[in-house]
Order: sequence, then structure tokens, then C-alpha cells
Amino acid sequence: MKSLLPVGVSVLVALLLAPVAVPADGPDAEAILEGLQSWLDRSETLSGRFEQSLVSGAFGEGVRETGSLWIHRPGRMRWDYTDPEAKTAILNGSATLFYEKEARQMMTGTLTEGGGLLAALLTGEERLADLFTARRIQRPDLTEGRGWFLQLVPTGTEEAFEEITLFVGRQYQLRAVEVLDASGNRVLYRFSDLKRNVDISEAIFQFEPPEGTEILSEAPVE
Repeated sequence: MKSLLPVGVSVLVALLLAPVAVPADGPDAEAILEGLQSWLDRSETLSGRFEQSLVSGAFGEGVRETGSLWIHRPGRMRWDYTDPEAKTAILNGSATLFYEKEARQMMTGTLTEGGGLLAALLTGEERLADLFTARRIQRPDLTEGRGWFLQLVPTGTEEAFEEITLFVGRQYQLRAVEVLDASGNRVLYRFSDLKRNVDISEAIFQFEPPEGTEILSEAPVE
């Protein structure tokens, strides 16, 4: 299945790859991760807006996309892309769905156990400290607002280049996520207007494609 989030902020590749010193003030990585865990534990549902941008390991900076998202923890989320193209990505339990309106195609699949770093972060039931090793970093290219940056590397993975960078606000709320995959692609998701613990209908996580849609299946998402 295509990226669930599915990603704006301009990404400066040179800065992303350069090591940057971390200030000594403020909480350490473990304290920030625990604060974020507590914020997630108290957030049964989340809804809001997102901006997504891609930096390809092969082709450089790509398109910026925007839309709305709904999350019901654990295990359910929906991303509706509205600009520049209409697309829908849904995770419901282990079932995945990706619909492209212009192409009139819908891809269905299965998220394997432990698959998908973003899904594990946003909708997983396991503790973040059990899934990731965290360290605090600086990101001069992403300085909007007050908060801290954490770099998370999955534990027990053979994919040495997979990692997540988080921007966590001073109230330990999640404000942005950047995912680096094993191919060197970086996808940045920036969240806004997030509302917590609002009623979200179960129908949000169901999707009936328009008549004439081509439906395809794919291998499980690792």
C-alpha cells in the first residue's frame, strides 16, 4: 500500500543529514518520549489537518499534499487527501485501503504485525519505549513553535536506515513526524487543528468505491 500519511514545510536535505549538537537544557529523550506516550494514552481519538511532503532518495524534493485525518486508537486511521489530488488511505485493524479518485483505482492489502512505523506510532498498542530507541536532536530547518525533536530508531530491525523524527510540543503533543525509509525517502507530516477525544463514527473507517473503480490487491505491508 502506498504511504499512509500516508505526508508543508520546506525540507533542506543538507541540514537533514548533517549532525547537529543538542542543547543541554530541557528534558532528556526518555522524559520527552514518556510525555508523548502519556499524551497518546489520553487520546482515544484524534482529528485534524495534515500537510505531507516527500523528499525522494533518488529524485529530491517532491509534491506537497494536504488533507484531513481521523484516528481512533488502537488500529484505525483515515487520511483524506484533497490537494493537489483526491485520495483516501485507511487502516482498519490490519486491513489497508488506498483509493485514487483520478485513476479510479483502489488498492487493498494487509498490514503485517509490527509493519508500518507511522501506524505503530499513531495507532499501536505497544509502548513507544519498547518499539524505539530515542535520542534528542536539533533540526534548524524545522524551527516553528516551541518544542523538542526526537529521533526514533526501531528496535530489533535489520533496516538500519529506517527512523522517525518527531517534533513534540511543550505540552508533549505531537506536532510533526518525518519518516525515513530504507530507500532513503523522507516523508514529512505536519499536523494542525488537532482535536482530541471527539466522537468519530465507525463509518469513517469504511469506504465504498464509486461504481467502475478498478480494485487491486497487494502484498502485505512490512
